[in-house]
Amino acid sequence: VLVRYFLDELIEENQEIVLLNGRCYEQESVPYKAFDTVIDNLTQYLNDLPAEELITLIPSHSLALARLFPVLRRVEGIAAGKKNIIIPDSQELRLRAFAALRQLFTELGSKYPVIIYIDDLQWGDLDSIFLLNELLRPPKPPLLLMVFSYRSDEIETSPFLKSLFASPIINLVNSQRTIVDELSKEDATRLVLQLFQQETLSNERIETIIEESAGNPYFINELVYYAQQSSKSKNKTGALNFVLTQNTLAEDVSISDTRLEDVIYSRITQLPLPAQRLMEVIAVAGRPIERLIVKRAAELDREEQAAIALLRTNNLIRVRGLEESDKVEVYHDRIRETIAKKLSLESLQTHHSKLVLVLESVGNIDPEILLVHFQGAGNYKKAAESAALA
Repeated sequence: VLVRYFLDELIEENQEIVLLNGRCYEQESVPYKAFDTVIDNLTQYLNDLPAEELITLIPSHSLALARLFPVLRRVEGIAAGKKNIIIPDSQELRLRAFAALRQLFTELGSKYPVIIYIDDLQWGDLDSIFLLNELLRPPKPPLLLMVFSYRSDEIETSPFLKSLFASPIINLVNSQRTIVDELSKEDATRLVLQLFQQETLSNERIETIIEESAGNPYFINELVYYAQQSSKSKNKTGALNFVLTQNTLAEDVSISDTRLEDVIYSRITQLPLPAQRLMEVIAVAGRPIERLIVKRAAELDREEQAAIALLRTNNLIRVRGLEESDKVEVYHDRIRETIAKKLSLESLQTHHSKLVLVLESVGNIDPEILLVHFQGAGNYKKAAESAALA
């Protein structure tokens, strides 16, 4: 949210900025995946240029670059080149392709301000490190502003981040790290107004959103989005269907509609049933837990992968790997607390019962974990047995 706000402000100040967005996906296995969507957007940008400008940007060894990133073959100036080139080996191909991309960004950066933004960098691959080092190495690297966002709790576990921060290139460029923590009231207010895209919100509305979100940018975004969607829904079902301005959208929802727990639970209840059930089990588990265990406890089979993907896309869970033995957890503790509070006692006990059955079948489980779930299931005899072993 904050990065988007920052980039939007820059573009508003300078319409000539070339913004190339990218994102890493944990379950994607393509080479150079930190740059994969960046190159997709670069391809689109190049195709939109007039032919006479495009030709000035086409680098030497452009076909080697297109071998590394086949999407670039859609660019006319590259597609029109020689179809067959002889490259001794894969190492030479990579060197030529890296040099070509560096040359392209050098030419582009000499004409326009260029920003490359890559989100979820913790999922980047080591191939991308080699490409990044080649782009930024001295002498005379391209004039680029590169903005990366990543989860700070992955710094010690992500191979990409560990390699990045151990690389000498970090000390050779002008770099700055910013930890995004709870926002000050002033910054939170600015973010709320930016997201609503107008400045006629009542002080009461702003105060409510900031108080409910506790200054967390993620929850500010959720509250604003929910308020806007609720307004649109009310407008559609009302007796009169007026065309609402953004100001009307902002003030149409009552203050009580922006309670964070209601916003979170609304998101959960709108999920497809398999994803909703999986989300409830993950929340009731209360700690990082293996995917296989929650899959069985939620009684899912093939639906599990689609459900996991949907929950990740909606920033409701964190997944720490691709295998069933890897762990999954709720994205934020406020989400877990809300689900636990909203579920009926019967649903809570059912989820705890199914979790403990699966855990016992797996074996070699910490008795303290079993104790929690036996208590939650209302099986106090088994809970006492686990307590004695803990």
